[in-house]
Amino acid sequence: MRFPVVHVDLYRIDDPAEIEELALDDARYDSLLLVEWPERAGPDYWPDALRLSLTIEPDGTRGLTIGVPEAWRSRWPT
Repeated sequence: MRFPVVHVDLYRIDDPAEIEELALDDARYDSLLLVEWPERAGPDYWPDALRLSLTIEPDGTRGLTIGVPEAWRSRWPT
């Protein structure tokens, strides 16, 4: 199956209300929506989204943290 990939960077968003203008909710239903800086949207935005966080560890390696909401539990093995 092929579908569009939409990438958005919310770094410059100051107010979560600005996100409505981007119409990202529409992209969620027929695309893979990748969001950088999702915390700018606020804690209640997209509560059913799979969340992947990358960090740089003290030794220089990269770490990956996965947040798996209930909506994903049957689809994403943890």
